Amino acid sequence: MMLPTVILVAITAIFGVGIQFVTPYVLEASDSLIDPLVYITAVLGGN
Repeated sequence: MMLPTVILVAITAIFGVGIQFVTPYVLEASDSLIDPLVYITAVLGGN
């Protein structure tokens, strides 16, 4: 009964620490969703 709890706590701790490394990529992706002109310019080449 204790092993599943320990595993879930460990996974939660890893996610808590690991999210700091993923956050810049998520913020950059969200910027392109908020302003689609960046994506359009990259795909069409500034036309």
